[in-house]
Amino acid sequence: MRQLRFTLPFPWMSGFFDFVARQATRIPPAPVVDLTGKNVIVTGSNTGLGFESALGLAKLKPARLIVACRNVQKGENAAQKIRDDPAVSSETSVEVWQLDLADFASVKAFVEKVNKELARLDIVIENAGLTTMKYNTTKDGWEVLTQVNVISTFLLAIALIPLLRKTASLYSPTEKPPRMVIVSSDSQHWTSFKARKEPNIFKALNDPAKFEGPSRYATSKLMEVFLARELAERVNSATPEIGICTVHPGMCHSDIAKEMTSNIIIRVIFGLITGIFARTTAQGGAVLNHAALCDLDLKKGEYLSECHVAETAKIVTGLEGKKIQEKLWEELMSIFDGLGVEHGFIA
Repeated sequence: MRQLRFTLPFPWMSGFFDFVARQATRIPPAPVVDLTGKNVIVTGSNTGLGFESALGLAKLKPARLIVACRNVQKGENAAQKIRDDPAVSSETSVEVWQLDLADFASVKAFVEKVNKELARLDIVIENAGLTTMKYNTTKDGWEVLTQVNVISTFLLAIALIPLLRKTASLYSPTEKPPRMVIVSSDSQHWTSFKARKEPNIFKALNDPAKFEGPSRYATSKLMEVFLARELAERVNSATPEIGICTVHPGMCHSDIAKEMTSNIIIRVIFGLITGIFARTTAQGGAVLNHAALCDLDLKKGEYLSECHVAETAKIVTGLEGKKIQEKLWEELMSIFDGLGVEHGFIA
């Protein structure tokens, strides 16, 4: 399926009609794949798209489904709904594990639990994320959106690579390898990413004087695309390979925009646009599961939208794209060095 793009007299008109066309695209059901004996992790799966993704995967009979979320009680409520669904086998173990991406210690503890309790790992959907218009810092001293959407997301991704590779060695040559899906957004197209010109991108993003609320979410999603491509290139320079991609679920009814819509005017506008164009939460979850289960060969950090490989922001594939990508990677690895996180197993 070819991605639709329009060229009209005013740039904003092209962007708007592109958006309308994409939202109107029919979303196919997620592939039905037998997950018997396989283990799955979905982060941020106590609500919204993450819950719908977890529910859909649970119906495919995985051995263990890990509902990874910050609030354990909300996670337990979600897990019970999944267990109670008549299409979910009683043989699937639906478990709630605590994971707070705003706390590096929580991410490390989660990874330690994974390595201790799971003998294999077949699918990871990193859905957890947030948006905010306000500058706030975590207990670790980082601007919260940057830590949650970028630093911790890739801390988790990199820490899970060894188990994904180990699992890949169990697959036959005809099987698609284990897959890691990172939920991004088409908003990556909407940021100028001013911080790319700073001596240190992450330090610039942590500076309250340089915080731009309206564009920070889009910037974080662009950074995810850059880093997923670099991660895939490095991981899959050796065998066994694993599938790594980013995915845009489209505008959906979800909880992600609560902070963004705190302003009454923006809330009204956003509510109107959502009411007219948004996909259902179930459709959004199906898009995530399509990325995790489809037959596409996703070993280069491809970006998916409307269930097919789509165009990234032009800056990603432009003349300076690779340089920015490598700079982000080097800075991120320096942050991980400071956290005592092992990453030497990646080329």
